[in-house]
Amino acid sequence: MKKTVMMLGVAAVCAFGGFIRAEAAPSQPWTAKKAVTLDGAVYDAAGKVAGVVQLKVAKPNAKKHDAKVSGAVTLLDGRKRALKAAALGVPADKPISGSVNVKGLGALSLAVGDDGFEGSVGGYSLTTAKVGGKWTRTDARVYAEAGTALPQGTVEKLLPNGEPVRVKGGKWAFDKAASITYKKGALSGDADPKKPNLSAMKLAYTPKTGLFKGSFKVYAVQSGKLKKYTVKVTGAVVDGVGTGVGKLAKPAAAWRMTVDARPEVDKDEPGGEVDNDDSREKVQLWAGGPYWATRNIGAEKPEDYGLYFWWGDTEGYRPRPDGTFSFNFWRENPIIYTSFRNVSELQSAGWVTADGVLAPEHDAAHVKWGGNWRMPTKREIDDLADKCDWTWTTRNGVNGYVVRGRDDYAANSIFLPCAGHGEVFVYGGLGDDSELDDPGSFGYYWSSGSLSHWETGSWALIFYFMGDNEAREHDRESGLSIRPVQSPAE
Repeated sequence: MKKTVMMLGVAAVCAFGGFIRAEAAPSQPWTAKKAVTLDGAVYDAAGKVAGVVQLKVAKPNAKKHDAKVSGAVTLLDGRKRALKAAALGVPADKPISGSVNVKGLGALSLAVGDDGFEGSVGGYSLTTAKVGGKWTRTDARVYAEAGTALPQGTVEKLLPNGEPVRVKGGKWAFDKAASITYKKGALSGDADPKKPNLSAMKLAYTPKTGLFKGSFKVYAVQSGKLKKYTVKVTGAVVDGVGTGVGKLAKPAAAWRMTVDARPEVDKDEPGGEVDNDDSREKVQLWAGGPYWATRNIGAEKPEDYGLYFWWGDTEGYRPRPDGTFSFNFWRENPIIYTSFRNVSELQSAGWVTADGVLAPEHDAAHVKWGGNWRMPTKREIDDLADKCDWTWTTRNGVNGYVVRGRDDYAANSIFLPCAGHGEVFVYGGLGDDSELDDPGSFGYYWSSGSLSHWETGSWALIFYFMGDNEAREHDRESGLSIRPVQSPAE
């Protein structure tokens, strides 16, 4: 996770999982009538997570028009610093603002309103964030910090593309041995199959505080020999993504660990069960038109990006916190069966029906959500573009369009986030990673419709901030969003 936070009163911006999200400084007054606890994150000058903060705002004093503010700052280096309780004025029409002393760090400039808090102290920036929470699924990667190196070479990546890591009884179990690559030296790949390069990882996580401590052992080359080292890591979970830092004293090296700790989305994760629930929220946007789901497949709420699919894929893939994918959205990837096959071939193989749309068993909306849910047809995305009003907006920091019906349907709308699309960013072969391209600027949504019998693309709804929104041809190997629909009752 990267975050750049400006000083008080200036908008802060953070990159989350490759997505850009704007956060404004508090602008609302403080209206709470009782004591409130607020959780937030601490960022260093480089915009990296440096710890967590908890503020406690006491019940306001009606006579003095003030409230005591206290709490604690916990940094990833192990330091915990208390905020000395101070009574700050509570104006009727502005946020609470003032200064609170933090032991060992100095004066904390602070602003607190109903819409959050922001502050700065001792070279750190503080802001409201969702800290802690249930840690149900992880996909961990460990990277060397940029510019640091072991004596015989820089370790570029310690876990291969998206290898799953499961938390069991406080220990992390790897599905396969990790791999390691050296820029210099004779070794590449697995240094020793009997000794995985990354192993014996341990984790202790406290959901209430959002903090975790762990350690892992890494094999590295020093003086021409393979040696094992233990790295101790401390970290914090902020907005569902854990960031930790660790160091080796000898040989000198710094490490950064990123753990995707976002809660698993029920039934929408790859390999999950089919959810035969037809009661999901949906709206009809024009007479005789389909009912549109109010969120993407894999999303918990309308502004979430959700999962990304190649055309005909029913698994779906979620980007890592750094914006790359474990899956390779590359035309020569043999898993992508529909790539470079014309409709006649796909019909012969049972992927496409006689009408030129995906068969139900290859329709991600039907497979993932069950019931009568399906992917929209090309005609339906044409009608969505032509029969509705499109308004560019930012909802909870996410760019996209509110698509609203007209006349009798003007009260009905959906939000389509500009979720970008998954593409290979280095055209060097199947081994290269894919990345999330254009998030926040473009939206790409699959239809179930293929092109003519002799072409190898499919129809997708594509839109961007300049206003174009229409059905266009798109390569089937790309990772696009899917917004399910249901046919109207007959």
